[in-house]
Amino acid sequence: MNLSSSLSSCTFSFTGIKLVLSAIVTLSFKMTEAAAASQLEALIRRLNEAERRAKLLKIEVKSIRREISALQQNVPGIRNGIAGTSDLLINSTVILLDDTPNTTTVDAPLGPLLYRRAHENNEPEAGPSSSKKLKTVNFNKDDDYVVVYTDGACENNGKANAKAGIGVWFGDAHPLNVSEPVVGRPTNNTAEIQACVKALNVIREHGETKAKIFTDSEFTINCITKWMKNWKKNNWKTSSGGAVKNKEDLEVLDKAVQALVDVKWVHVRGHSGFRGNEEADRLAQQGASRYKKS
Repeated sequence: MNLSSSLSSCTFSFTGIKLVLSAIVTLSFKMTEAAAASQLEALIRRLNEAERRAKLLKIEVKSIRREISALQQNVPGIRNGIAGTSDLLINSTVILLDDTPNTTTVDAPLGPLLYRRAHENNEPEAGPSSSKKLKTVNFNKDDDYVVVYTDGACENNGKANAKAGIGVWFGDAHPLNVSEPVVGRPTNNTAEIQACVKALNVIREHGETKAKIFTDSEFTINCITKWMKNWKKNNWKTSSGGAVKNKEDLEVLDKAVQALVDVKWVHVRGHSGFRGNEEADRLAQQGASRYKKS
């Protein structure tokens, strides 16, 4: 092989190496871009989740503060009865995001606090079904909206021995909390719907006009906010022509909603440690235990 051939061969080899290196650099850059995009997407998801938690936590903080204020007003001497409690309340600070936007439905998949029940007894809290209604009560509110948590419970759903109950929770030891068995067919959806009806009726009966219902029943929310309008137009028929299940209960719910100025629906994940939902579930379970087939 002469010198000219050798140089030509070397030049070709160097050119090939350059192309390979260039391809490696390009591929590495693309992989880095993809990794960055993936990381950015994950961070955005975490941010959205944190914002949702913060909004729900703000409601929880307002609720606790109002309960403390009501307790101090209603029980003489309690304001200064426990050393340090006033200072603790005054010095407590919480930095949170703005209130949840005024939308019809807010998806809140995660609760703000991991909750452990402070009481596991089976005695239902006082409510309209077990004590005389008060003429004047304090409600926990988010802006002008009464905050309430509802849940339905059903044992052996779909079976002959099914038992179902409703739970409505306004706050700790609130006089209007409700724990009752359902009326009529004992199913999970019946219980969820009737719990919302009860909450709305209690709110209306005590002079309030706006409600913010936290429920883990996406079915109930969809019935009211998505499907109800077309069902009524179609004489309570589904898009496939079948009869709408739970028609009677849904008609009652529709009337209860229309009786108020505005109702906001907030979806929370059931059994996720969100306190209000846990309390409403506890009341619903107690109501189901008292169900008797008529």
